[in-house]
Amino acid sequence: MSRLHDAAHDRRSLVLRARAYADPATRCWRCGRTLAEVKAAEPTRRVEWHAGHTGGPLEPLAAECSLCNWRDSAATTRAKRVSSGGSRRF
Repeated sequence: MSRLHDAAHDRRSLVLRARAYADPATRCWRCGRTLAEVKAAEPTRRVEWHAGHTGGPLEPLAAECSLCNWRDSAATTRAKRVSSGGSRRF
């Protein structure tokens, strides 16, 4: 199991997301918008709170809208593919 997604991460993520949903004023740490603002800007997309990594695997988690989380994940995957010489393997 990855250090990023072990049982401790799952527990911290659950608490963080519950707090974010409980407080409508919570803002995404990447884009700075509330969930309502993100949903208004992207009415056709399913948007939810994720626990986003603010750095490496041991760095704190922060409330992050799913769109920002997915965007960062895609960028990270692209960077890994480019750095692997285009073999499509990480």
